[in-house]
Amino acid sequence: LNKDAEKLFGYSNDELIGKKRVSIFSPGEIVLQNVLVWLKKANSNGIYETKTNFIKKDGTIFNAKIVITPNFSNGKGNPQTGYCGITEPIDEDIKIPISLTTKIIKAVAITRAGFTSASLFPVLVVAAYFAGKGDSLFSIFSLFLTLIGILFLQLFSNLYNDYFDVKHGTDGLNDNYFNVGLNDPILKGAQLLGLDNLIVFKGDKVTKKDIFKEVDDYTPTSLIKDIIKMNEGKDLNNHKIQPPSNFCVGAAINTSSNSNKEIKLTKNKLDSGAHFLISQPSSDPDNFLRFHSKYIKEFKKKINIPIFHGILMINKDSLYYDNISKSLSEKYNPKDSDGTIHTLKIIESFLEKGINSFYLIPPIYKNGLRDYKLANFVIDKIKNN
Repeated sequence: LNKDAEKLFGYSNDELIGKKRVSIFSPGEIVLQNVLVWLKKANSNGIYETKTNFIKKDGTIFNAKIVITPNFSNGKGNPQTGYCGITEPIDEDIKIPISLTTKIIKAVAITRAGFTSASLFPVLVVAAYFAGKGDSLFSIFSLFLTLIGILFLQLFSNLYNDYFDVKHGTDGLNDNYFNVGLNDPILKGAQLLGLDNLIVFKGDKVTKKDIFKEVDDYTPTSLIKDIIKMNEGKDLNNHKIQPPSNFCVGAAINTSSNSNKEIKLTKNKLDSGAHFLISQPSSDPDNFLRFHSKYIKEFKKKINIPIFHGILMINKDSLYYDNISKSLSEKYNPKDSDGTIHTLKIIESFLEKGINSFYLIPPIYKNGLRDYKLANFVIDKIKNN
């Protein structure tokens, strides 16, 4: 809220941001019937203007004109982050007609009629059974008292639950209503965090199966296809989503292997829509050159998206966890105590072969610690040369 809006509604920004939801500004029936519709229209048209009633912090109602526009992260082509509302108080007497359907929904929501009917149904089934038996065990009066008792128990238990939620702040923590721009659960956290770049790859086999469970029904290639589909404004069932996601999707490849399987898998990842590739770590640029040469021979064209080549740092204190890091550790020179000289030589060998895009893996020590300061030192060295 700007300063005038704080005065108008009676709230400070500290009271609202991350604590309250937009529904506190409008009467409940308007929230239930209109607010979601207004937000959807703002999404569809880019802007929506209407007249309505608002509630101040002290409970007084005032009439206003409101203009709603969707907000996006650095431009309309990027994920939606929320809405902007411009409120202008007016002297008109605004009456928002509330439909009978909305009133019924409100009553059902307040009384939790759905849960109540679920409680009453077994009682009615048993009553019907005994009424059909005709052995004088059925009593209309007893049935009436039972139904009334269940109705009151259900109603007052729900009222107490609502009272508890409001008193202890549980209700106030639920601030995710009407996030139309975040209508896909996969995108929700990513859009809120401004995440734009993804790398899709399959992890190693699980060793502690009593703790973790492997998921083998979804391949990286399939996931890349589905993310690209979301970028095109469709969910996994081809339903339209607004706004579409805007992810830059990367895939992992092993350029140290020039097997036919790896070559074809790389082609599949490109065809699925991957925007960039990352290779497994290697100390020999010729591995990639052989890999790329075989790819060109097989498919009659070059790999036409960026490839980031992995450079693994090894020193006297670091651990190795696979054949690549083991082979590097065998080449380690004890005089190169922190491993930076050997790392820079590997990078220079790639640059000499015309390969100039990398990602650097810092040394890995006991307890999983990584030496990011040493990695930054190498990066600075490369930048300054």
